[in-house]
Amino acid sequence: MRPRSRFLSLILFVCLVGLPVRAATQCALTATPLLVAAEGLTEPIGDIVLSCYGGTPLGLVTGSLQISVSQRISNAVGDDGLLQGITFGIQTPAGYVNVPITVRPLETSILIENFQFNMTAQGTFVARVSGIRAEAGGVTQAFVQFMASEQLPVPSPITTVAASQPSLYATTLAASAAGMGPPIPEHLDFDNMIASRATMSSTRITEGFGAAFSPRTAADATNGMRIMVVLSGVPASARIFAPDAIAGSSAAIPTSSGQFGSTRTGGLYNPLNGHSLLLVRVRDAKEDGSGGFAVWSPSTGPQTLFGVGALDYKGPTPYLVYEVLDSNPTEVESAQIPFWLFLPTDQFVSEGVITQTTSLAPLSTLKGSVAGAPIPRYKATAVEGDCRILQDCGANYFPRMETTLTRTPAEFVAPSGSVAQSNYVLVHNIGGGILEWRVSARYANGADWLSISPASGMNNATVRFDVLPKSLPEGVYEADLIFQNVNPVSGGVEEQLVHVKLTVTAPVPEPPPPAPAPTISNVVSPSKRWGMPFAPGSLVILQGTNLTSTTTVTVQDQPAAIVLVSEGELTVQVPLTVTPGRVQVLAANEASLSAPYGIDIIHVAPDLLFVLNTDGAANGVDLPVDAGKTVQIFLTGIANAIMPIQVMIHDRWREAAPEATTQTGVSVLKVTVPDDLPTMQTETMVCVQYSASVDGTCSFPKAIWLKAMAQ
Repeated sequence: MRPRSRFLSLILFVCLVGLPVRAATQCALTATPLLVAAEGLTEPIGDIVLSCYGGTPLGLVTGSLQISVSQRISNAVGDDGLLQGITFGIQTPAGYVNVPITVRPLETSILIENFQFNMTAQGTFVARVSGIRAEAGGVTQAFVQFMASEQLPVPSPITTVAASQPSLYATTLAASAAGMGPPIPEHLDFDNMIASRATMSSTRITEGFGAAFSPRTAADATNGMRIMVVLSGVPASARIFAPDAIAGSSAAIPTSSGQFGSTRTGGLYNPLNGHSLLLVRVRDAKEDGSGGFAVWSPSTGPQTLFGVGALDYKGPTPYLVYEVLDSNPTEVESAQIPFWLFLPTDQFVSEGVITQTTSLAPLSTLKGSVAGAPIPRYKATAVEGDCRILQDCGANYFPRMETTLTRTPAEFVAPSGSVAQSNYVLVHNIGGGILEWRVSARYANGADWLSISPASGMNNATVRFDVLPKSLPEGVYEADLIFQNVNPVSGGVEEQLVHVKLTVTAPVPEPPPPAPAPTISNVVSPSKRWGMPFAPGSLVILQGTNLTSTTTVTVQDQPAAIVLVSEGELTVQVPLTVTPGRVQVLAANEASLSAPYGIDIIHVAPDLLFVLNTDGAANGVDLPVDAGKTVQIFLTGIANAIMPIQVMIHDRWREAAPEATTQTGVSVLKVTVPDDLPTMQTETMVCVQYSASVDGTCSFPKAIWLKAMAQ
């Protein structure tokens, strides 16, 4: 049997027992369809209204009513096994009056039993069934047929009671988790969170239609609609804080994280101006978003929203849960949900990316009428971005990818059997947030004649690609490098293409070997061998092949001094006259040049090289420095720094002035270790500025061993 045929076979029986009804009685079925959340498992459907005329004046009507709809009915179930929240009302001059009933669940429908009422003096009655909940799914219909001692015809026995569409759209901005601190403010409020400069990330939610975000109104509901944001990639040692209450776009002053182009503010909620969207954080919510309690309750007047609290999640995956306490059903509303990430102040956290998944809550797989299940509840579905609704997909606060080919065009000519040739593509995020990208090759002809590294990354990077003519016969080969934004806010495909052409010619006789061309595979700092950025005058290490004592190096076309040569590496000094920005590094062996390698230059970039004790011995676990004695910190990258320089030892800050050394590009800071520090292993860090009006730059921490002052 086809689904439509099975669906039409559902019937609604009304058993009317009492005074006889005249054969001329006619009944009409109507309903006011509701627009409901497509994600919902317990959505209200429109009231079903039965209008009958031609009956016995003042006739007594008793009986039962069976109702079937095209989706699972999902009202709450009481301890007695009966359904809750459903009413049966009879129209009177003063409005609908509910009559006593019991509602029993059947296999595919409900049975409303034991109602009793009288027709009007004109032999008419209008009955209304309200409060039925059902799982959302396309268009929901109700089916009706009367059965009594005589047939009560209903010319149109089918009526539409609901239509569904997605109710939640969301856009999130990923956050980077790296570094140390900052300290958690003593007073937790919105302004102090902003002032702390802690890592902040935001999720923006938008409803799919007016009144989609609905507060708790029905008596059978356990909570209003909830929004849950699950965070991935959060370091275990981090702490997370979020606002207690959030004012939506319809509020007097909407809450704003500042990450979506508006001024940062905790917001103002004023119910005196009418209904507006208000979200309140739920504490002790379960992982499915159910349970818990609201941490804040609104009053009747204007209220500034400034409260902030710590997330009290359990387990490895943090989550935020907010409940809708108020909304304006006449507007399509949105809201920004920010959170702040605080890392430990005593240990460095390696770089990671925090991503967010948004859904309605409580989430559930329980369908139909289930005793004890929360109402409302929702199924897990993919949530689309909201930038199309708010028409800001191209805004500069979203990640935007720009690719630049170092050497144009990307056309190569090489004899068959020859060695690889290289070129580079610079990837930049010219927007906000974090850009996650990947690159692959799409070949027009041939296969596997391109090598790409790296194949993915975040924000800014240099991508090297090599053409490999060694195994190719003569001919012309073409391909596209496809750079793709992994998570575009528009939800569509965002990619940029770099066209590559390789002409393979006939093999040529082996010429006398030229001086081997150097290659630069990476440029790193001397201490931790991290990548960019670097500063004028700082030491950097070139890694690659064919790097020898006769190799020459230029940075921004300026000669760089060679400081140290080792296998596969050259330590060089960035010229002091290099201008900050994106610059190219070139290595040469006589006439053989490397491909240019792009690095970022900033004014100051302190890099701690090593630490010596007062007597010149290398500081270490076996040779700690005595508290109260001087320690010598050797570093590079501070040629443009203004005085004084800030040095942290353990949790104490000291000021120091650099002194020159006999080593090119290296300065030394002599700092006295606080005399009250105990024997321990801790860290030291240096922070510098190149201008009093610009924020400072800090080095990576470096381990240092201390010995308590002798008593």
